Amino acid sequence: KYAPNPNGSCRLCQEPDNKEEYMVECTECDRWFHPTCVNVKRKPKPEEPFYCPKCVHNQEEIQNLKQKVFVGRPTTPNKESTIERVLVGQQQQMAQLTKFLQETHIKQENGNGDWTIYLKRQALMKLPKFGGNPKDWPNFKRTFDETTKAGAFSHLENLNRLQEVLHGAALKNVQTLMLDSKNVPAILDRLEDKFGKPEIIYKELLNDLQKIRKDSRNTVIEINSALENLVNIVLLMDRSEYLRDHRLVEELERKLPYNLQIKRTEYVLAASNQMEVQTLLDLSDWLKPFAKTAHALNARNPDNQRGAANINVHNHSQPKKDTKPYCHLCKKAHWLTT
Repeated sequence: KYAPNPNGSCRLCQEPDNKEEYMVECTECDRWFHPTCVNVKRKPKPEEPFYCPKCVHNQEEIQNLKQKVFVGRPTTPNKESTIERVLVGQQQQMAQLTKFLQETHIKQENGNGDWTIYLKRQALMKLPKFGGNPKDWPNFKRTFDETTKAGAFSHLENLNRLQEVLHGAALKNVQTLMLDSKNVPAILDRLEDKFGKPEIIYKELLNDLQKIRKDSRNTVIEINSALENLVNIVLLMDRSEYLRDHRLVEELERKLPYNLQIKRTEYVLAASNQMEVQTLLDLSDWLKPFAKTAHALNARNPDNQRGAANINVHNHSQPKKDTKPYCHLCKKAHWLTT
C-alpha cells in the first residue's frame, strides 16, 4: 500500500529522495520511487515505459473484470467490437483532454489560444547540446534565455529541455540538482560558474590562437578562422575590452607571412590613430580578404595543401656514380700513364 512520505517522493518507504543516484518515474501516474523499492536493476531509458506496482495492479484488475463479464458466455464478434469501440472512445477522450489542457496552458500564458502559438512554443523547445566546453556556453546560454522568454516556459519545461541536451561534464556537474524543477536557476548558475565565466572562455579561445604555428602552409586561414571565432564569442559575451589586447595583435601579426606583415605595417602606419586599428576586431576584418584568397588558391591548386615533404618529389635525375679510371684493354685499375 502507498503511504505518505514526509521525507521524499517515494510512496513505498519513508526514506528521502536519493540525490546521488536516480529515481524512477511511473509512466501512468507520474509518481517517483527508489529503484530498490520497485525492484528496478537499471535506469530505464526515456523510451522504455515503467509502471509502478499500484498501476500494474489496477491494470490486472481491469483485465480480470473484463474476463468475469464474459465468463461462461460465448464471445461474439459484436461483443468484441463493442469492447473495441469503448476502448477507442476512451483513448479519444484522453487525447482530447490532453489537447485541451495544452491549449488552456497556452491561453493562460499568452492571452489567447491561437494554434500558431502552440506550434511556435514547440519549435522553441529544442536547445543546442552542451557538454561542458566553455566555448559553447555563450551560445547555449543566449539560446536558453531567449527561447525561455519567447516561449514563456515554466521551470518544469526548462528542466525537461535541460535533461535532453546536457551531457558529459556538464551533466555530471549538475546531476544532483536535476531532481526538482525549482532548481533550474541553480543549475544554470552552477554551469556558468564552472564553464561560463568570461575569463575561462577567453582563455580557451586564446589557446586556439596560440596553437597555430608560424610555418604552417595554411597560417592565414587558420588565424582568420580562430580569430573570427574569438571575436564573435567575445561580442556575444559583451566583453569588447578583450578585443583591445594589443600584445596579442602583435603576436598574431608576427605569425603572418612576411609579405602580409609588410602590408599590415603599411596599413597601421597609414591610420590616423594607430592604436584604434591595433585591435583583434580590426585585424579580423583586415585579414578576411587574404584568407578568402588563400581558400581560392587551395581550391585551384590542391598540392598547396600538402606538407613540405612533398616539395621537389618529381626529380627523376639519377645520382652520378663514383667511377675510377681503368684500363680499356684489360679492364683492371692499374696505374695508367699518358
